[in-house]
Amino acid sequence: MAGGADMLAAELDTVLGTAWDESLEPFRNGGDGAEVSWLSRGVG
Repeated sequence: MAGGADMLAAELDTVLGTAWDESLEPFRNGGDGAEVSWLSRGVG
């Protein structure tokens, strides 16, 4: 049963985008005097 719970937790992390959320956390504290990171997107 514990294996099923661990598998469920891992799947929920995947579908809820936990990895993306953790990666973007540093960008949530923007404001006056905050470091700016410019993101670019290649098209084509």
